[in-house]
Amino acid sequence: MDKDRITIETHLSGHFSFETGFDLVSLEPLRAQVEEAYAYFRSILLMNDMASNLENLVQVTAVYGSNTIEGGLLSEEETEEILLLPPEKIKDENQRSIINLKKAYEFASAHANTRLDEKNIKAIQC
Repeated sequence: MDKDRITIETHLSGHFSFETGFDLVSLEPLRAQVEEAYAYFRSILLMNDMASNLENLVQVTAVYGSNTIEGGLLSEEETEEILLLPPEKIKDENQRSIINLKKAYEFASAHANTRLDEKNIKAIQC
C-alpha cells in the first residue's frame, strides 16, 4: 500500500483511491496526541458529571436529615422527588418545608465564605 494513497471499497461503487498529499506515518504522533487529549477531555466531563451527582446526593441527604430531625415523616425518596418539582407544583406544607430547607442550604453554601459581622447578620435577617 502506498503511504500517500488510501483505497476504500464501497458496497455499491467498488474501490476508490484517494491521494492524501502527505505522509500518513509522520502524522501518526499527532493523531495519537489528539486521541490522548480527547480521552483526557472525556474524563474531565465524567468527573464533572460525577461531582454534580454527588452534590445532588449530598443535598438530598442533608435536606432529608434536617427534615427528619424537625419531625418530618417523608422518606429520602419522597424528599428527592419534591426537590425535583418545579415551583408551581409545590402545594402542601411538607413540600414547602423541604423546599425551604433546600433554600437554606443553598443560602448557607453561597455565603460560606462571607465574613460574619453585624452588617452581614442584618442582611441575612432581612
